[in-house]
Amino acid sequence: TALWAVLALFGIMMISSLTVASGIEPGASTMQDDEADPDRVLTFEQPVLYMYGDDSEGDRTQWDTWNHAESNDGQSATSFFEGNIPGDANAGGGIREFTFDGTDANENATGIDAEQPITGTLNLAINCSSCSKEVTLTLRMGAQNGLADMSSITLANPDEVDGDIYTYSFAGHNIDELDGGDVFGLRLQFTKPDAPLDSYTLSLGRDNFEITVPVLPPYEEEVPGLELEEGKDYVSPYAVGTAGFTTQEVATSGVGGPILMLIVSIGIVAGIMFLMPPTGIYKVLTVVLVGIGMILSFTIIPIVSGPVALATAVDESDPNVYTIDDIAAMQEREGTFLGELTAGTEFQVYIPYDVVYRARDLEMNGWHYGLGFESSAATLSDPAESSSRGREYVQLYFSMTDVDITPGSAMILNVKMINTTDSTGESRVVPQWAVPGDEGNQFWSKDDTFGGRWVIPEKDINGDANVELVGVKYTWQSYPLLLTLLGFILAGVGLFQWTRARRPRRVTNVDDFDDEEFDFDDGDYEEDFDDDDFDFDDDDL
Repeated sequence: TALWAVLALFGIMMISSLTVASGIEPGASTMQDDEADPDRVLTFEQPVLYMYGDDSEGDRTQWDTWNHAESNDGQSATSFFEGNIPGDANAGGGIREFTFDGTDANENATGIDAEQPITGTLNLAINCSSCSKEVTLTLRMGAQNGLADMSSITLANPDEVDGDIYTYSFAGHNIDELDGGDVFGLRLQFTKPDAPLDSYTLSLGRDNFEITVPVLPPYEEEVPGLELEEGKDYVSPYAVGTAGFTTQEVATSGVGGPILMLIVSIGIVAGIMFLMPPTGIYKVLTVVLVGIGMILSFTIIPIVSGPVALATAVDESDPNVYTIDDIAAMQEREGTFLGELTAGTEFQVYIPYDVVYRARDLEMNGWHYGLGFESSAATLSDPAESSSRGREYVQLYFSMTDVDITPGSAMILNVKMINTTDSTGESRVVPQWAVPGDEGNQFWSKDDTFGGRWVIPEKDINGDANVELVGVKYTWQSYPLLLTLLGFILAGVGLFQWTRARRPRRVTNVDDFDDEEFDFDDGDYEEDFDDDDFDFDDDDL
């Protein structure tokens, strides 16, 4: 008998626990599920979160609220309603606040486009003759049961007068990733009017209360070997020894060389001034012509064709001019190349470089030149400053050309975005040189380790220039040295005239002559000449 009594008591206890378990609120059970429902997880394919709630408890403070990405939920009420019926537990006006936190989290991180706003709609009918219809919405994010407020917005009225729909937007949220295990939440706050006939109705679920998150598509690698390693700096794929590229020198664009040559030129001119003898106008012309020729050829023209040309090539503040850093920072977005770069967009990409990599294309019997983007290493090695797709696309579309770019030190790419269809039938936006099948376009796949790149030709299919080199030396850069040559010729002429003028001449010495030897008196003449010798008579004739 005692045994049966114990068994009966144990059975009663089991029935009681089952009864209590069956009385757990559906909403609470949903929120406490350990395993996430894939249909309710925020993803690129499911970017909308719907607000749900259960008002089966009479007291509004006991109502359950939650959100997830499934567009329907049989456990949710269609709306929350409160009137001011005397004796009702929810009668009376005042602040109303409901927090809808996510129930199902993705175990992997979810990329968010930080440049796009998080938007949504709210259907809230506040029924009163004259009262405030202001609402405050707070975006929340974090681990389940531990969300933190991120930002808040306040809307004074519905979109339309006497309407019930509020459209809201969290712009500048700066959220670029939702960590694995984290969820989004939304808090709503408004004031319920307190007149006897006043009330409110908060509609729930799809098309009523929802929020759209700009989720990035899942990253699928198109170029191998670009994974970032924590604590390691960026290394160009072209610089890796196994890539098969050789390093090529390019034109220098610094001011160090020209400044050094200026000092040398000044030294030569100074040496001429101090060492060349005073040859008059020849010395003046030599100093002027040698100085002008050397300074022009070795300093002024190199600075103009180098640093000045680079500084004035493009206006980097122009919204239509991008750098590799700008493109690498852009997020992948549906219907665009990256960021806001849609089909039909035209812009320029400015790329400075100090080194170029070269490899031979045996199939096309030509050379391909690669850009390592070393000047953008800080951005390309920082996941906070660049996106996975941005880092990949600068390599895939902007790093290789068949134009010999070694004569310059920077290049400008003229880009036109084209909507095309790839081999899988998928529509995508790409630069004009990446349209499959167009004449002159080439996708060069070197090997499985390096992957492939779109090769930028010098001109597009319409004959417009794709590539412009900057910092190329002028072909006439050495012409002013003709002035220097003329100056040295004049110096030679001047030295010849100067040495000729100083050459000693042969002069007769007056001391070698005695005046007395040439002093003749009249007696000498008389002795030598006799008048009779010149006296002729008629007979002699």
